[in-house]
Amino acid sequence: MSALVDSGMTSMQVISAATKANAEILGSMQILGGSRQLGTIEPGMLADVIVVDRNPLFDINMLSVMLNW
Repeated sequence: MSALVDSGMTSMQVISAATKANAEILGSMQILGGSRQLGTIEPGMLADVIVVDRNPLFDINMLSVMLNW
């Protein structure tokens, strides 16, 4: 994730690429005709939520650490 930010993407773009974009690519978003309801946090979708003590928009490395444990 930090490498993507280092290459010019914003933290929001990286987070979206890791969640919504991947769900779209894998066809798992119901709104795109997929059979699963994943990829975004909104009514009717399933979600795993990670609670962190810092804003990942300001420190994307914090998410990388959280996702690798």
